[in-house]
Amino acid sequence: MDGWNWRPVGMVTGLALIAAGCVHYEARPLHPVQTAHVLEGRSLESPSLRTFLEASLGHPMSQWPQPAWSFDTLSLAAVFFSPELATLRAQREIADAAIQTAAAHPNPTVGLQGGYNFDAGHTGITPWIPGTTLDLPIETAGKRSRRMERAGHLAQAARWNLAAAAWTVRASIRVALLETIAAETKGSLLSETLECTDRMGRILEQRLEAGAATTLEVNSARVNRLRLSADVADARRAAMEARQHLAALIGVPGSALHGIQFLPPPSHPAPNAATQASLRTAALQERADIQSSLAAYEASESQLRLEIAKQYPDLHLGNGYQWDQGDSKWTFGLNLELPVLNRNQGGIAEAIARRTEAAAQVMAVQSRVLGDLEHAASLMDLLQHQREDAQVLAEALRLQTQRVRARAEQGGADRLEVETTRLEELTQRLSIADLELRFALAQAAWEAAVQRPLEAMTYPPNQPVPAPTSLTSP
Repeated sequence: MDGWNWRPVGMVTGLALIAAGCVHYEARPLHPVQTAHVLEGRSLESPSLRTFLEASLGHPMSQWPQPAWSFDTLSLAAVFFSPELATLRAQREIADAAIQTAAAHPNPTVGLQGGYNFDAGHTGITPWIPGTTLDLPIETAGKRSRRMERAGHLAQAARWNLAAAAWTVRASIRVALLETIAAETKGSLLSETLECTDRMGRILEQRLEAGAATTLEVNSARVNRLRLSADVADARRAAMEARQHLAALIGVPGSALHGIQFLPPPSHPAPNAATQASLRTAALQERADIQSSLAAYEASESQLRLEIAKQYPDLHLGNGYQWDQGDSKWTFGLNLELPVLNRNQGGIAEAIARRTEAAAQVMAVQSRVLGDLEHAASLMDLLQHQREDAQVLAEALRLQTQRVRARAEQGGADRLEVETTRLEELTQRLSIADLELRFALAQAAWEAAVQRPLEAMTYPPNQPVPAPTSLTSP
């Protein structure tokens, strides 16, 4: 035992411990048949969705499945199912993992050497000269800190990208929900208009038989009925397509929305000019996509610092050992790259150009946001006045219909006059429904542009812009 050489044993033991600490590969095969089955099986009655909704809303669901879905619950369902958000969550995890990669220190290097002494002769001592070397790299000029800074900024940009995508999902759900409800409302109003036109047509045909109406009047009513019948069919098709589009945005099959009732998003008045100006200023500084582009610019700054630091070479501390025919010999060395042919000019030039590009990207995003803000604000203000005028006219027509019906009950008006007045009222209601949709869509565009919920428009604009929904992974 006294002559036992423990060095090989120690080396083998060390290698075994290193291997035990390694991460081992775990296979996760992905089959399109299985993923398609998962997508086709998604439902708004999912227990896991209920758990996610209750966690996000902060209170238990009073009834499940829900009899009617609001804008907030549909937005949360879209966050739960959205494949785009799932992809961005994975990208955020990649960016977070990159911070760990950037913080890693370079590993030392161990090498084996061998020599042979031809002059050893027959001395009885082995002519072989085994040895080992150890190289310990030392980074200089703060390169590791620069890498960690860059990775941190990129991780921050990934988180802001996720928040921006959540706002996009919210805006898409609001638009799709408004269009679905508007299409179904229009179909109902057109059906009622068609019934009114049928009653008018029967009255005219009776008058034609009595000689009190002309064939032209009857034919005109028939043509009008055919046109309305086609409009009703178009409205039903539009309502079906709107539901399919809403289902696609949520991330569930169209069948998952069959029989589902929707609550219209709450209506809010347009904010005044002072509030709009304050919100515009806040949005140009605080929107998620602007924050993401700013984080990307900071990452380009860190990259430039890293490239400048690469001008300065790293140190390599060397340590060697030789067992020379019974004698133990230690050596020490210091290696340094000589930056005489290359001072990383190319990397620095690329980093400067990328920083310029990142700065231009910030300006481009702000310019696009400013255009969206101005367009949404002007359209919202214009439609606000139009809908107010249309509502005044609708109220006048409603009162006129009531007066004509009262006269008809007293014998002062006939049935055709009552139906004609009713038809005018329904036509105006269709016009108002269209204006209400356009105004609601303008408000949705304004909400998406400022990235602040409509119900919070009256809050101080200097408050942090809230995330629309929970971004935690389901």
